[in-house]
Amino acid sequence: MGRQKGFSYSYPLRPNYELQSFYFWVAGGVLAIMAQSYATYLPPWPFRLWLGVCLAVAVLRGTQGLLFSKRKARMEKTPIEIINPRTLGQKFKKDQVWLGKAFVWTPAAIQLAWDILKSSDTKILQLSRGHWIHGLGAKERDMYVPLDLLEGHTLIVGSTGTGKTRLFDLMIDQAIARDEAVIIIDPKGDHDLRENARRACETLGQS
Repeated sequence: MGRQKGFSYSYPLRPNYELQSFYFWVAGGVLAIMAQSYATYLPPWPFRLWLGVCLAVAVLRGTQGLLFSKRKARMEKTPIEIINPRTLGQKFKKDQVWLGKAFVWTPAAIQLAWDILKSSDTKILQLSRGHWIHGLGAKERDMYVPLDLLEGHTLIVGSTGTGKTRLFDLMIDQAIARDEAVIIIDPKGDHDLRENARRACETLGQS
């Protein structure tokens, strides 16, 4: 665990010490049972107390280890969620734009991202294909932005493969669902972007 400027965080690429501690305390509980079976001439309460402490700490450490394992798994491989116009309708809100799922960037998450980028092997980050960022925060939730904030010009930037086109798909589909006029000027001629917009029009009954 580390502490910086009033908040605590756990480096997610470290070994799972909590799970190792869980195995240690389970072994201690087994040892307590074995000791009681052999030391029949002693009162049983010390062994039961020993067993109770071992089980209590094992449950605590096991829970912590499981949460850490899930967090690390999110960094290595986060399942891709397929969104089509019909399922997008479940997320649709007239006065807001659904951007996908995300977590709140807290100071702890920012510090973790900095530590990972500064100290991790670049090959690990490349192999994860950006999935490592999903392990920085808490459980992800639906992220909306008020429609009023997108009036005027909106700039979307990102390197190749970061999801800019998929974000365009989401915004275009929701604009079509709001019965707004949508004009797409794409110098690259992205086939998927055009086809997704066409399917959204067909699904929502727009021409």
